[in-house]
Amino acid sequence: MSNYTEIYNGFTRDLLIKFNSDKNDLVLSPFSILVLLCMAADSTNAETRDEIIRVICKDLPYEEVRAIVKDLCEKFSEDDTLSLANALCTNEKIADSLKPEFKAMLSEDYSTEFFSGKDIVNDVNSWVNEKTNGMIDKIADQNLRNMLACLMNAICFEAEWAETYEEEDIHEDEEFTNADGSISKVTMLFSKEADYIENDQFTGFIRPYKEMGYSFMALLPKSAEKLNNTLSDLDLSKLYTDSDNTDVNVYIPEFRYDFAEKLTEYLETSGIKKIFTASADFSPMTDEWLKADGIIHKAHIELDRKGTKAAAVSSMFMVTGFPSFKESKTVRLDRPFIYAIIHNGSKLPVFAGIVNRL
Repeated sequence: MSNYTEIYNGFTRDLLIKFNSDKNDLVLSPFSILVLLCMAADSTNAETRDEIIRVICKDLPYEEVRAIVKDLCEKFSEDDTLSLANALCTNEKIADSLKPEFKAMLSEDYSTEFFSGKDIVNDVNSWVNEKTNGMIDKIADQNLRNMLACLMNAICFEAEWAETYEEEDIHEDEEFTNADGSISKVTMLFSKEADYIENDQFTGFIRPYKEMGYSFMALLPKSAEKLNNTLSDLDLSKLYTDSDNTDVNVYIPEFRYDFAEKLTEYLETSGIKKIFTASADFSPMTDEWLKADGIIHKAHIELDRKGTKAAAVSSMFMVTGFPSFKESKTVRLDRPFIYAIIHNGSKLPVFAGIVNRL
């Protein structure tokens, strides 16, 4: 696991840099995307597979990374805080072409569900809505009605805070300075935390959730400059590990928003190209000629006085291919900041995001 932590954090950092925009908020699950790419690697062969492996493994053997991902799936979902689900939905036209050994592998290694029907758009969206507890109602639209298959991962997180907020801790009509300089009125939640983060670029804190398997971590840039200037060396796991046992006064704004992005261009730039062409090799899965028409990631988050809810779906659509005393610190999240939901055991971010405007 220690060998893969740096690669995983680099993958998370690259996603944040690619999709951050001053005009919009960002939330994503690097783990959901990673699981989908592992399933895609196991669904393909030859150069199509090799390109995916080079991106997600770097210099590590794929079987080692695959074992790590499988282990993380089990660790992340050890309690009711987080649930993971995988599925392959096919048009009934090609359902019988799926190879039995392929279905057995996905079922055993990824607990994958298989289903098919005439209306694949409706089938995909119904599954997404169910597996994210309604936080994401759909990922496919009618433009995708001609797809033949859809490979999906869904991740759903719901947790209450370890320490509840009292009425006197909830401050209405506070100001948040958006990335464009405009001011929004927000509700700020005040608490005293025991884990403080500081380096040359950030101050921050860690606030635990009730079940203790996960924590919320927030990072406030010391400068009000664009956040991308602070992302190039971002290592969320190291910042979590290096936190100090220091009293810190914390102000968190309540927020909720959705994020949706096509990953196709990003993946092609990263080196995953062949899977999107007519020469894609899906032979482990089927003898039908298939190619990936696109890969989409959707995510939702809501943070309030009760706790945090977050969900993400990653989908690949396929079409025919022819401890000492220290002074108290204060971190007030009243301007753009970075955050993550960290799995305490592995110290890896399951969700990561940036709040640019409220």
